[in-house]
Amino acid sequence: FKSGGTGLGLAIARQTILAHHGTVEAKSEVGRGTEIRFLLPVNGGVTLAKVADQKHVP
Repeated sequence: FKSGGTGLGLAIARQTILAHHGTVEAKSEVGRGTEIRFLLPVNGGVTLAKVADQKHVP
């Protein structure tokens, strides 16, 4: 168990995964812990250039 982090890791990972049309799922059980699942599409058909262009469209 590691403590003392900034707490940004999961938030940054989530934003990256969502940008690639993926999903993040979390399941937590008292006394058992937390399971985090990252799902990414095999072929999303979106390039980084297309995503960047979409952000700049008014």
